[in-house]
Amino acid sequence: MKILRPSILFNKSIFTLLIFFSLVSCKKEEIITKEITYQLSGSFGKNVTVKYTPTGGTLANVVENVELPWQKIVIPNPTNASVGLIVAGEKGTPNAIVTAKIFVDGVEERSINATTNANGDFVLELDYLFN
Repeated sequence: MKILRPSILFNKSIFTLLIFFSLVSCKKEEIITKEITYQLSGSFGKNVTVKYTPTGGTLANVVENVELPWQKIVIPNPTNASVGLIVAGEKGTPNAIVTAKIFVDGVEERSINATTNANGDFVLELDYLFN
C-alpha cells in the first residue's frame, strides 16, 4: 500500500475544489430573445399574401387575404440567425406603393417600398440578420 504524503493530498484536494467551483460557477449562456414586429401599409387596393418567420420555428407562416395595413408581433426561435418577410399581391391598383417594415424590440431596423406594375402586381422581400 502506497502512502501519500500530505503535500500530494493537499494538491489533489485543491485541484478537486478548483474543478468543482469552476463547474458550479459557470453560467448558462443566456438566451436572448427579441420581439419582432412586421408591419405592412400602402394603397394596394386588394388583399395580399404574407410569408414571415414565425414564433418558435424556422419555416415561414403563410397568411392569405391580408388587408393592409397589417401588423404581426412574434418572438422568433432564439437559434434563428435572421427573420424575414415576403409579401405578394396581384391585380391591385397600378403604380401603388406598398411599404414593409421590420422592428426589433420596438426599433425600426429595415424598411422597403414596392411599387406595383401596370397590372397592379408586386412582390417584396425584406429580412433582418441578427448581430
